[in-house]
Amino acid sequence: MTKPFWTRRKTAVAALASGLFLGYAAADGGSDESAASAPSVQPAEVSSSTDDTDGLQQQIEELQAQLEQASADAAAERQAAVEEAVKQAVKEARKDERAKAAASIEAAEAAAAEASRAAAASKPRGFAGTGEAAASSATDPRFGTCTEAIGHGYGPYVEGKDPEYDWYIDRDGDGRVCE
Repeated sequence: MTKPFWTRRKTAVAALASGLFLGYAAADGGSDESAASAPSVQPAEVSSSTDDTDGLQQQIEELQAQLEQASADAAAERQAAVEEAVKQAVKEARKDERAKAAASIEAAEAAAAEASRAAAASKPRGFAGTGEAAASSATDPRFGTCTEAIGHGYGPYVEGKDPEYDWYIDRDGDGRVCE
């Protein structure tokens, strides 16, 4: 199965990029929000004196400074909002990745448990009981080591008496294995 192109992470990144673009375009285009927050200029009486022109010039400069400060504050607020949105998107993406990893681990554990059950069901239970299985096999099942045989409840085997003796190594040479 192929993975879809538009994952949550890609969708979040696209939404953030669109938001940034639209936010900056609105700020540069003179949105209603910036116009509403900008101080209004009151019409002043125009006189021919130089003092009035100097005063008007000073008022204009003050208003321009206030407008620049308001624009800088709005940009800082937008930047903070974008950073918070990015943090939230990353947090959600990490949460999704953790959930996928946990699901993979659970699936692997379930598969291992099923394989273990299947292997246990396919192993012969040995020469115990009556019936066809007991009549067809006069020896215990063969294990890789004596430790496995003892773990399954078989042994010890005596040389010359038990055919299973030949399957295992008699390390101490006493004629008995899996003791």
